[in-house]
Amino acid sequence: MELFTHKQKKEKMNAKQSFNWKEWIKENRVYVIVLAVSALFWVLISIFMGYAPFGNNSFLTNDAIHQYYPFMGQYRERLLEGQSLQYSFGGGMGFNFLSLWSYYLSSPLNLIILLFPADGLDFAMNFLIGLRLVLCSLSFAFYIGSRGNKHDLRILPFACAYGMSSFMIGYSFNIMWLDSLALFPLILTGLEKLLKNGKWKLYAVSLSLSLWSSFYITYMICIFLVIWFFFYQFENIKCFFKRGFLFAGSSVLAAGMACLVLIPAYIGVSQTSVNEQLPQIELMTTFSNILAGKEGGIFAFSDPVSVVNNASYNANLYTGIAMLGLALLYFLKRGIKISSKLKMAGLILLLFLSTNEKCLNFIWHGFHNQVGIPNRFVFLLIFVVLLLAYEAFCNLKKYPLWQILLADICVIAGLSALYVLQRENISIKMFWFSVALAAGYMIMQIWYVIKAEDRKFVMGIMISVICLELLASAVTGSKLQGGITVTDFYRSQNDVYEARKLLGKDLYRQELSNPTVENEGMAYNLYGTGLFGSMVNSTMATFLGNIGFSFSSNHFGYASGTPVINTLFGLKNILVLNGDASRLDNRYELSTQTGNVDVYENKQILPIAYMCEPEVRDWKSLNADYFYNQSQLLHLMTGKQYQVFMEQEFQLKEQNDVEVQIIDNQQFGYLSAEGSRKDHIVFEAVVKEDEDLYLRLAAAYTSGVQIFINDELIADKQLSNHFYHVGDVKKGDKITLKIGIQEESVTFGKISLSMYAYHQKEMDRAFEDLNSESLLIEEGRDGYVRGKVHAEKDGVLFTTIPYEKGWRAFIDGEEAEITPINQSLIALDLETGEHEVIFKYTSPGLYAGLGISLLSLTVMVLLCICSRRRDAKEIAADR
Repeated sequence: MELFTHKQKKEKMNAKQSFNWKEWIKENRVYVIVLAVSALFWVLISIFMGYAPFGNNSFLTNDAIHQYYPFMGQYRERLLEGQSLQYSFGGGMGFNFLSLWSYYLSSPLNLIILLFPADGLDFAMNFLIGLRLVLCSLSFAFYIGSRGNKHDLRILPFACAYGMSSFMIGYSFNIMWLDSLALFPLILTGLEKLLKNGKWKLYAVSLSLSLWSSFYITYMICIFLVIWFFFYQFENIKCFFKRGFLFAGSSVLAAGMACLVLIPAYIGVSQTSVNEQLPQIELMTTFSNILAGKEGGIFAFSDPVSVVNNASYNANLYTGIAMLGLALLYFLKRGIKISSKLKMAGLILLLFLSTNEKCLNFIWHGFHNQVGIPNRFVFLLIFVVLLLAYEAFCNLKKYPLWQILLADICVIAGLSALYVLQRENISIKMFWFSVALAAGYMIMQIWYVIKAEDRKFVMGIMISVICLELLASAVTGSKLQGGITVTDFYRSQNDVYEARKLLGKDLYRQELSNPTVENEGMAYNLYGTGLFGSMVNSTMATFLGNIGFSFSSNHFGYASGTPVINTLFGLKNILVLNGDASRLDNRYELSTQTGNVDVYENKQILPIAYMCEPEVRDWKSLNADYFYNQSQLLHLMTGKQYQVFMEQEFQLKEQNDVEVQIIDNQQFGYLSAEGSRKDHIVFEAVVKEDEDLYLRLAAAYTSGVQIFINDELIADKQLSNHFYHVGDVKKGDKITLKIGIQEESVTFGKISLSMYAYHQKEMDRAFEDLNSESLLIEEGRDGYVRGKVHAEKDGVLFTTIPYEKGWRAFIDGEEAEITPINQSLIALDLETGEHEVIFKYTSPGLYAGLGISLLSLTVMVLLCICSRRRDAKEIAADR
C-alpha cells in the first residue's frame, strides 16, 4: 500500500520549491513547544545547580570526569592541530586512538567542542549533555506525532517525561549513550514506517547514526526492535516475510554504513579483559527492592542511580507518578485487542524481570555482567510505559469512573505497600509526595471525565502539573547526584599546557606527580604511561601491574615509580602541581617553572628503544614482588647481575583489634571482628646502613597509611597498591608503617609489604650498558618512529611501545617481524651493525571499515536515486 497518491507526491515535490518558515512553525508547533519547554527546563536546572556557564559546578560526575573529559580534551587538540586520529602517545605509553574514539567520541555532535576554548571544555560538555537530553524529548514527541497526533499538545508532558526521567538524570554522565537514547524514538518511527508501507530510509539512517554513536546501547535497541517486529500485526504471511527481508536488509545496510566505527571498536573491545559465562537463572533481590530502592525506583523525588559498588539491581524507573495510573488504564480500555494488551504486558514484564533476573540481565548487557552501572536497558521499559500512558491520556474521556478509580487506587495501594516493605529505603516525604500526586491526578482525571465543559481547562492543568512534577524531580535528582568542579580534578590547566609546550614532543615520557584522576595527564596530551577506560589492553595492564604500575581490568597507571621504571620506560619529566617533590626519585632536578607547575627532569633515562641481550625474551612478568620482577628484567636486558635493590628486613610490631597471620616474609593475612571498628596494623624496621629506601604495599580495604621516621610523620595517605619513596635514611633510623583497615569492610584480607634499599651506583652501570646501544630518534610522532641504532652484537631491540596489531617494523627498508616481549612490548631481532629502524602504525580495521562504509553509503545513495526517479516517473505518468 502506497503512503501517498501520485497527486500527493506531486504536491509534496512542489512544496519543496517554496519554503515558508511561518507555515513550517505553525505546522510543527507542538515540536517547537516541546523543544522550547525542555530546553527551558534544562536551563533552569543548570542555573539552580550552578552548572557552567552559570557557575563552577558541572554535570561531569563519575566516568564523565574520569574518562570523557580527558578524552574530549585530547580529541579537541588532535582535531585543531591536525594530529593523528589513529594512534596517540598521549597516555598509556601509546594506544589505538581510533579504537578509543570509536567507543567514546564518535558522535558527530562532539565536534561542537571545537567552538570552545580548552579551558571551556566543561561548559562545552555541559552544553552537549543538555542538548542531547533536549533532543531525547523532541525525538519522543516526533515518534508520537508520526502516529497521527502531530498537533496534539498532550504530547508535551510525555516527551518531557522521556527526556527528564530518572534514567536520564542518573546516567547523563554517560555522554556516549545519549545520542542513541535520542535516536531510539526515531529508529522506532522508521521501523513502523518500514512495516506499514515499506519506507525504509529513516530507519536505515537513524539506526546507522545510533550504531555510529554508541554500538553498545544500539545493541540493546536492536534486541527491542526484533521483539517489536514480531509483535507487529501483519496483514498476511507474505507481508510478514516481505517486510522481514526489508527489515533485515535495511539493518545490514545501516550496520554497513557504520562499519568505520564498528570494526575498530570491535577490535578494541576484543583485546580487553572479558571472560564471562552465562549465569544461572536466579533473582538478585526482591522486586519491591527494585521498585523502592535507596536509589532508583518509581517514587517521586528519588535519588537516581548513577554508579553503585555493591548492589547491581537498582533501576532508574521513575518517569512521573501520573504515568503509573495511565499505563494501568491502557489495559482497561475497551476497543484494544486482547492480543495487543497481552503483547504490551508481556514486553513490560520481560523488561522488568530482566532488571532482577541474572541471565536475562546478562543478555541485555551484551553478554556481560553489569558492573557499577546497573540496568542500562531500562530506558526501553520507560519508553513502553510512556507510550501506553499517552494512549490512555488521549482517551481519558472515554473511560468510566470506576476504571479511573481502580487504576489510581491501585497506584496508591502499590506505593503504600512498597513503603511498608521498604521503609528503610523510602523517606516519609517521598512517600507522601508520591501518594499526594497520585491522589491529585485521580481527582483531576475524575473532574475531566465528569465536567465536559471544563475539559480544556482541566487538561491544561494536568499537563502543567505533570511537567512541573518532572521539573521538580529532575532538580531534586540533580541535587542528590550533586556535581563536581572540574578544576578540583584538572588543576592549573593553563599552566600545565604551557609546561607541556616547553617540553616539546621528543617521545620521552612525562607524568604528573600526584594526579587527582587516572587520566589527568591525558587531558593535556602528556606523553604519559597511564590509561583508564573500557578499551584498555588487558595483557598490557597485567604486564605493567606485575612490575609495579597500579592496574585493574580497565586501567593501568604510574604508581610513583622506582628509578628502574623511570629509566627503562623513559620517564624524563615529572610535573608537580602545588605539591611537595621531596619524594621523587633523587635523580629528578627542577628544570623549569610555569605558574603553579614545577617541572622536574631526569637525565638518566633511556629512549623509546634500545638494544638488550637476547635472553630478555625469556622474561615473564610473574606475579611476584615488584622489585624482584624489575631486577630480573634488568638482569635479562644486560646479562649482568646488578644489585640495584637490596631487600630490607622489617617486623610486625603491633596489631590492634585484628588477628594477623604471617604467611612469609612479605605476605600477611588478617582477620578482624565484624561491625564498626578501628583496626590497624603496625610494621617496623631499623635501618642497618645509610640507604635510599623504597617500600611497596599491596593491601585492599585500607583506610590510610601513615609512615614515620623516628616517630616523625612523613606521610599520611592512601597507599593501597603503590610504591613509596621514603628517601634517604641514616643507619639506626626507625621506620614505622601504620596501616588502618576500613570500618564496615570485609573482616579478612591480605597485606603484601616489602622494603628495599636502592643503590644508585649499580643503576649507573646498568644505564651505561643499555644507553650505549640506544635508538637515536630522527623522526617521531604519534604512530611513527624512525631512527638509527648501532648494535655491537646480535641482540634484541627492546621498545617501550605497547604491542598491538597495526604496528609494522622496517629494518634498513625491509619489513621485519615483530616478536613482542611478554605479548606486551614491541621488540625486534637485530644483527650486528648499524641499522635504520622504522615503526609505523595503522589502526586495525580502519581501511576495511572505511571501505564497507563507503560501499554501503554508495548503495544507500543509489537506492535513494532510484526511488526518486521512480516517483518522478509515476508523477509524469499521472500527468
